[in-house]
Amino acid sequence: MKKITLMLCACAMAFAGLLVSCNNGTEKYINANEVSYAYDYNVSGTIKEVATSGAVAAPTATVREWTLTKGQGGIYWTENSQIEGDATGTIGGWNENYHMWLNATADQSVTVGTGTATKTYAVGKGLPDKAQTLYKMGDDLFIKVKEGTYSKVTIDDGEIGDDEFTLSYNYTIDNSTTTTTNSTAYSATLKFKVPSAE
Repeated sequence: MKKITLMLCACAMAFAGLLVSCNNGTEKYINANEVSYAYDYNVSGTIKEVATSGAVAAPTATVREWTLTKGQGGIYWTENSQIEGDATGTIGGWNENYHMWLNATADQSVTVGTGTATKTYAVGKGLPDKAQTLYKMGDDLFIKVKEGTYSKVTIDDGEIGDDEFTLSYNYTIDNSTTTTTNSTAYSATLKFKVPSAE
């Protein structure tokens, strides 16, 4: 009986251990409770931020736009099995949050009000904080703007995990009052492509 018990424990431990396989040049980890995915890409496209501030009657807009000249990025996520106990037993489900990163060199253009654009070349650029986490609801992905407010992310020309796809986002953080304007609009259109597909 003791030998049988030890064998069962060993099997359970092996099942809970990590299995590794290749996916898009990265590793996919699987255990009894979760599956993790990671995809790395070359990234091109544009990122834009429009900050508007000042008196409500006459606010000033500062437009910053970055055109990526060289970018590496990626998306990773983990599907977690969520199990909760209740009076009738257990409730199981899956939880997926996507994390996106970007490390890029870009040409930057800054325009204040109606002034002339000032350009700077070869500056470093990443993603805004809120765009680094995408929340999956149903079949769609969203950026959490604030508690209870989400902005849908658009995926075109493929899907996350494909050799290439285009991701776009557009959301605004507004901290204006009745007398002052204080808001920033964030938007981007980014092309993700694995190096081997170029």
